[in-house]
Amino acid sequence: MMTDRNHSTHNLFELVKNDVGSGLVARRHFSKGETIYPLSWTGHCSVPSRWTIQRGMDDHADILPIELRYVNHSCNPNVFFDVEKNELRALRDIAPGEEFRYFYPSTEWEMDEPFDCKCGEAQCCGRIEGASRMPPEVLKRYELSSVIMKKLQSRLNEASSKNIDPRNNIYRSAVDGY
Repeated sequence: MMTDRNHSTHNLFELVKNDVGSGLVARRHFSKGETIYPLSWTGHCSVPSRWTIQRGMDDHADILPIELRYVNHSCNPNVFFDVEKNELRALRDIAPGEEFRYFYPSTEWEMDEPFDCKCGEAQCCGRIEGASRMPPEVLKRYELSSVIMKKLQSRLNEASSKNIDPRNNIYRSAVDGY
């Protein structure tokens, strides 16, 4: 499986069938903080779709290599799509055969296809609709893209401009937590 001239994915990860359809599993060990794969983008649009990742305030794009679209959601993620550094990064050590999973709201403000999470994790968030609908105390548990952080800050600024005491604003704690 080749995705471009410079990078081969065949020794890094493989596409498998799983309980949600398809997923991507590690073919080797990855250490916490390690770049799993460099990202590139195609098909930019202003609204989310099932396969896009939010890269900017109004920039959603398809990810390359295409196999990375099969990184499924988990409320206990082991990878992060760093849209600033353009890399898929390990959040913790990942063993060969372990499925790559990421927290969708870490890059998605609104989602095209919200769903009820069935990850089975002890701190499962339940309904996944994007960061805009997540409580700040939940968002504080995750690494978030700068896009999501900017949107949270914008919400806080909006509350301040309406003379709402920011200490009472639920998003203050999420923004201050980073």
